[in-house]
Order: sequence, then structure tokens, then C-alpha cells
Amino acid sequence: MAEQKRCPECGTSVKTANLTDHYARVHPRAQLKLTREERDAIRRDVSRPRPSSSMDRRIPAIALLLVALVGGGVYAYTSAPAAPAASGRISVNPTVWDFGEIQQVDVSHNFEVFNLGSTPLRLDGISTSCMCTSAEFAYNGATSPRFGQHNNPPWQLTIAADGRGVLTVFYDPTVHPERGHFQRDIYILSSDPAQREVTVTIHVTEV
Repeated sequence: MAEQKRCPECGTSVKTANLTDHYARVHPRAQLKLTREERDAIRRDVSRPRPSSSMDRRIPAIALLLVALVGGGVYAYTSAPAAPAASGRISVNPTVWDFGEIQQVDVSHNFEVFNLGSTPLRLDGISTSCMCTSAEFAYNGATSPRFGQHNNPPWQLTIAADGRGVLTVFYDPTVHPERGHFQRDIYILSSDPAQREVTVTIHVTEV
């Protein structure tokens, strides 16, 4: 059994080999009561660097991670754009239509346009990607001019909250002397802050 010594300060029984370490940890101010040899041993023991544990190494990394997370959260909160005020929200159903195979005759299709917002939605214009395609808009019993690729007249229309209009798209196959598949787009400009321009697409295969 290892030799024990009683600490003269607190009376704790300590292994003789550990007495200097006990003094250094528990009674650092009472070391003068020890012999010179014991005090020298304590100084040597205290000045000797202790091996760092894995937890000691992890603490700075954990602290840095917490600082980064908190800082990132504050930055995200302060830099996130403010939510837009209540406004009109445009929705088109469907957004794509396939006429399939067609002969050399005009075809058309109706697309429903909704204002899903809580305030009025303003339409600022309609245009198309090709002269073969044109469109007009009907709302509350009134119909807009026919819009195409070029020379469209200035036009605006306001759709009430929860309102519904109809976009009619026309395709004229005689504009193309060739046959085959074609894709054409129709563009609707609006006051919706989330999507200022909505695209409606048609497909046709001329035979």
C-alpha cells in the first residue's frame, strides 16, 4: 500500500507522492509551511505543463462555432429583405398548352388569369415572341386590343383581389411556310412584386 501523509492544513490523508500536488491545488498560499525540498518539488510540479485533454482542445472550437452561429443568425435577421406589403399576386392556369397537330387553320386557347393577392393587381402589357402568335385579355365584360410581337398599344388593366380574367391566345399557322413543331411564348407584365413578368407557352405541330 502506498505511504500516506496527512495534510497539515486540512487533515486530508494524501499519498506522499501526491502531497506536493495537493498543496499546489488546494492550499497554494500555505506552501511556506513545507520544507524547502517540498516547496521546490511543488514549484517544479506546478510549472510543468499539463497535457491538454481532448475536451480542452474542443472548448475553443465549440466557442468559435457558437459565435459563428449567433453572428450568422443576427446577420440573417438584420439583412433579410423586409416582406413586401400586401399586393396583387398573378397566377395563370395553365401556363403551357399544346395544340398538337394542326392544319393550316387558326387555333386559339383560353388561359385563366387570377389575382390571388389581397389588393388589386395591375396588368401593364402583353406581348408575344412571334408574329404568328397574338393575344387579347377579357375582364369584367371588356376585351383588350389584340397584342402581338411588335407595335403593341399602351394598355393597363386592374384586376380586383380574388378577381379572374381570361387570356385568349391565337396562333396563325399561315405565317410559317414550313411544317413542323413550334413553341411560342406570351408575356404578361404585372405589378406582382414576386414576378413582374409571367410567361405562357404554347406548342403546335403543323402538318
